[in-house]
Amino acid sequence: MANELFEMVGSGKVKIPLNRKYPLAEAARAHRDLESRATTGAGVLIP
Repeated sequence: MANELFEMVGSGKVKIPLNRKYPLAEAARAHRDLESRATTGAGVLIP
């Protein structure tokens, strides 16, 4: 099922909104934001 999901995301049929990007150096901040519910939706750490 995961492969089917990744295919749909890759094709654009399913879109995952990316609400926040954090540099990897701010991983602790990202974690605090998540715990405090200061952010919603998907977030990603950028190396």
